[in-house]
Amino acid sequence: MQRMTRLLRANAFEGSCYDLTVNPQDEGVGEVTVFWDRGEVQRVTATSNLIIRFQNPVAGRRLVLAIVQDAAGGRRVLLWPGYVRWSGGTEPTLSTAPKSVDLIEFLCMGVETVYGRLWGHWAVP
Repeated sequence: MQRMTRLLRANAFEGSCYDLTVNPQDEGVGEVTVFWDRGEVQRVTATSNLIIRFQNPVAGRRLVLAIVQDAAGGRRVLLWPGYVRWSGGTEPTLSTAPKSVDLIEFLCMGVETVYGRLWGHWAVP
């Protein structure tokens, strides 16, 4: 925690949010690939229900994924990578209010050993 605090004070994370794109699979569902090597903070705007996939996991890396609801809201994650081990044993329930934001934190311990937890919900006016 001290290292993160020092880095935040030093603006080491400034401008490091990577915006993900949604690739439409079929009507109402979009696939999102989270690239672990493209930054510790990544963001996706959900314009449909989502399927989340991971690419290039890096052992020891922490990643925060921000899922932002579009103006319509009501979007859900239909599928996460099966090897994610969730805090409490179940996938998080995301906010569905329009423009709300959920932050999900992941810690990669190996290629297919990833721990995940909901960090928090925010309603955006």
